[in-house]
Amino acid sequence: MSMLFSRHSADAVCAVCSAGLAVAALQQSRRQRQSDANEQQRLLQLTDDAKRMRERIQALEAILDAEHPNWRDK
Repeated sequence: MSMLFSRHSADAVCAVCSAGLAVAALQQSRRQRQSDANEQQRLLQLTDDAKRMRERIQALEAILDAEHPNWRDK
């Protein structure tokens, strides 16, 4: 009986450990997907910021070209 109890106990411990590992893996996967989505959103925001900055620089250069045609030579 003692051997049977020990075997069932070991099986139960293995089952609990396996379930715990599965839950941990699922949580890590969810966190990774969320992190990937956050990174994607941040990259989109940075791309938009860079586009606006480029447009502003082009506008400023156009003003300088009109008001000080040789500014690039300096």
